Amino acid sequence: MQRVSNFASEFRTYCALDPKSNFELNAVDASFFGDFQTALDQATKREPVATDPSERFSHAAGEMDKAQIVRALQAEISNPSTTAEDKSSAQTFLDLLTTPTAEELFASSKSVSAISYIVEKAKAHHFTLINEAHYNSQHRAFTKELLKPLWEEGYRYLALEALGYEDISLQERGYPIIASGYYLKDSNFGNLVREALQLGYTLVAYETQNKHDGTPRDRDQAINIFKQTWNKDQKGKVLVHAGYNHISEAGDTDYEPMGHQLKKLLNQEILTIDQVQMVGLNDPLKLHPYYREAARNYELSEPTVFMSSKGEAIIDPILRLGTDVQVYHPTTKYELGRPHWMKTSKLKQIPLTSEFDAYEGFLVQALHQSEKEESVPVDQFIIGKGSAFLLQSGKYNLRIINCEGELVGVAQLEID
Repeated sequence: MQRVSNFASEFRTYCALDPKSNFELNAVDASFFGDFQTALDQATKREPVATDPSERFSHAAGEMDKAQIVRALQAEISNPSTTAEDKSSAQTFLDLLTTPTAEELFASSKSVSAISYIVEKAKAHHFTLINEAHYNSQHRAFTKELLKPLWEEGYRYLALEALGYEDISLQERGYPIIASGYYLKDSNFGNLVREALQLGYTLVAYETQNKHDGTPRDRDQAINIFKQTWNKDQKGKVLVHAGYNHISEAGDTDYEPMGHQLKKLLNQEILTIDQVQMVGLNDPLKLHPYYREAARNYELSEPTVFMSSKGEAIIDPILRLGTDVQVYHPTTKYELGRPHWMKTSKLKQIPLTSEFDAYEGFLVQALHQSEKEESVPVDQFIIGKGSAFLLQSGKYNLRIINCEGELVGVAQLEID
């Protein structure tokens, strides 16, 4: 067929990325095109060397008596004249001083399925907030697996920070297009949206439409969620999927996250789930000490929550005031070039035929034949020897795109 120039300029940008700078942006771009190994490599490079939370303030304490510091902090927390912000700071410092080391914590810990634990906790809440790292498609795949069990517990709204306002037909159409939102270019995010719409969720776009950042941005987000859900429907429960620390219930004068402000608007408890910190990285020195110790003591074969000997979810003390649950994701393993966390019982593994060998290093996309050409691909990845699609039964149009962003090949695929 004739080449179609300027077909996918963003893929051309990905092919030309500089692996020695712009690590966050590189990681996001790589994740869009299913190159999760590059995404993880770039994300690892941006991370600092990790330290045990129990040791973070050891130098600050100096030679002072630890028991004396603990008593002083406890007194400040119990003092009625202490401001809420000062109490929060004192509590975090106290947690850091009194939390056992990672080795001590996980020596007596217990592992439970993250999905089972979260669904059970979510029953008692009207709002559940979960975050993602924008480079990590694994987080989107996990939220997708929560949709059905949470639907069965009364969740009816899915609020997405990544959802734009331009695609006004998304709910009716039933699947996302490239214009639906920047991060929805990732097929895993697109499939999360497809699953939500198939189940019957009402999607909520809530990002600020003003040029705000920090607390004002998060205030707009919280107000938008409140107005589109609780303010008009107090029966349907709400799942919010946001980036990084926006979900936190803890705030101060420097920054009040969306979760903190939403909780105040609602005047009720919310469930907050962090899945950003506890992930595998390519450099062992950059692994969170809790994650490193968990992986040493347990076989992380599924997303997991760890419980302390007191029956409480183990959470980094820096996040503890603003987070209820911390998910530990397994280190990514690959089969036929595809990550294990993408595989579900609904998907079939379809190895590429030898005809694709000539296109090694090119991008291949699979789109439902029933969807528009500008729809988000249901699967896409960089062609390599022994690669395979992960697709449900159905009819698909395939596209091959080179590093110049040109469409250079098309095909059709039918899976029984």
